[in-house]
Amino acid sequence: MGSHELRTPLNSMLGWATMLRTNPRDPAKVERGLAAIERNAQAQARLVSDLLDMSRIISGKLRLSMTKTNVADVIRAATDVVRAAADEYASSSTSIPT
Repeated sequence: MGSHELRTPLNSMLGWATMLRTNPRDPAKVERGLAAIERNAQAQARLVSDLLDMSRIISGKLRLSMTKTNVADVIRAATDVVRAAADEYASSSTSIPT
């Protein structure tokens, strides 16, 4: 994981915060900005959580236990997560002007 992955969500949040501070009266812009800030804050939280997990694994503080798992359930859950993220991206990318 590089600095780009850490900076991108922060840059977006800072950019939207600055724009909202300068023009807080446009309700559509406020809603888009708040949604972008929330989405990027969640992405940042996931990145930090992943970094902490990696740190625990490397330091030996995280123990993994092996259990039998239904692979089809795991794939189905992963597909649902990706589908939800793709749907959110598709709906947000069409509403933001370029």
